[in-house]
Amino acid sequence: MSTDRARLVDFGNAVGLRESRLQYKPLKDPRTGQRREAWHWDLGGPVYPPLDLRLRNAPERDGTNGSLSE
Repeated sequence: MSTDRARLVDFGNAVGLRESRLQYKPLKDPRTGQRREAWHWDLGGPVYPPLDLRLRNAPERDGTNGSLSE
């Protein structure tokens, strides 16, 4: 997420993201309450790598201190 579209496009070009995946979403600046132009990458769908079943069956974290739950 950034208010600098050109910077996001440059980053996307460097890492192989198509500019067509960039989405516009104006956000409210909490300091002023005014809406500002902002963009973010839509990384859903075919951008995600294939599902790794080893990760699906990995132990879950308990959410408190990063330790594994049993």
